[in-house]
Amino acid sequence: MQLTIYELVILNSMNIEVYRYQSDNRKEVENKIEELKDDSGEEYKVLTYGVISTVGEYTEIPDDLEMKLQVEKLKLNGAKKN
Repeated sequence: MQLTIYELVILNSMNIEVYRYQSDNRKEVENKIEELKDDSGEEYKVLTYGVISTVGEYTEIPDDLEMKLQVEKLKLNGAKKN
């Protein structure tokens, strides 16, 4: 059995994790980034990637697992760490 989880990890300027969000759908992770974007917010490093968890053999490797790093201005006040 295979399970693919997509993660959004937000790091502050000292590379300390300040927020994490997980979903089984990459589009939901990308939507979460859009929700948090704010031009008047602070700059954060935004890391997104996919993780495969399996029991037994891989059935299919998704092609959207790659790790992406971007810097965005976000407003995290009130956002809950997931």
